[in-house]
Amino acid sequence: MVVSEAQQLGGALGFLIAGPLGTVVGAGIGRNKRGEDKTTISLVFRSGDSLIVELKDLSLLATFQKWHALNQTARTDSPSTPPADANPETMASKDKPGNVEKSPSVPKALKGRSNKKVDLPGNDTLEEWQKKAKDQGSVGTHCYSIIEEYVSQYNTYKWRNYDKLISNKNELKQVVQLASSHVGHTVNSINSHLKRLKEIAVERKSMRVREDFVLGEIAELEEKLQGWQFFGSEKRTRNKITSLKRDIENLHNSLDSLNKNEENIKRLLGKFSDIGNLEEFGSTARTYLKEILSDKAIAESWKEASNDKQLSKQQMQGIYNKANKNRKS
Repeated sequence: MVVSEAQQLGGALGFLIAGPLGTVVGAGIGRNKRGEDKTTISLVFRSGDSLIVELKDLSLLATFQKWHALNQTARTDSPSTPPADANPETMASKDKPGNVEKSPSVPKALKGRSNKKVDLPGNDTLEEWQKKAKDQGSVGTHCYSIIEEYVSQYNTYKWRNYDKLISNKNELKQVVQLASSHVGHTVNSINSHLKRLKEIAVERKSMRVREDFVLGEIAELEEKLQGWQFFGSEKRTRNKITSLKRDIENLHNSLDSLNKNEENIKRLLGKFSDIGNLEEFGSTARTYLKEILSDKAIAESWKEASNDKQLSKQQMQGIYNKANKNRKS
């Protein structure tokens, strides 16, 4: 509550306000001098800064009173600080199937192995996933290729550092969670490009309509200019024609930019020419991944979509730590 400000402003109503961003902690409202239809508002922020505003609309007083009432209710219904053991980040992370330590310590590679690779061992789970991928056609095959690449990276990391090969489904599913994030990025990218192509088509059509209209105006003015069938000065008419021709030039420049944008997008989408119908890529990819991950896991990985083609050492060490912790427990 801003007591000192309120006293300076006269008989004021003081109360606490929690704005949309939770930054306003105190306010005072008071009437100005008699005969003046104004309301003076003093706000104090958590940073210690203050703001004084004069408003002529007295109806805002009711709005501040409403905020005050809502704030009081919210403060009564919920504790101001969470319990000591209620860490939101920790609580949320427990439900993430692919959650791994963000910055685990990474050991040094075994002597002579820091730059060497090792082949994937035979794995029934991977073979099963590969068969299911084929059932989804080119989209499933594309998704599996990403999974296999990520699994291969983790397998090599584990061999380099621990002289072991990937061996359990827990490790595989954590790797797939990260691979799913990459698939999600591809889905988002393709959908964004397809949407932009549709927008370009609409914009181009609108520009063509505008071009036809302007060209018609120019032709009409030039006809009137030649036959002296116009009102006003000849100079004004010629200036108008010049301005319209400049509009046509600008339209052509905009159309050129649209065409170049369209060409770039089609070139990017050309990288996925082996997939087939790109409109159905997202739904088909999700259908395949549901054979491996839960809907929740897929949604979380796509929400945190990543275009990283290489797993970081910290990610792979986190997978190793979590897999071995689970096995011990």
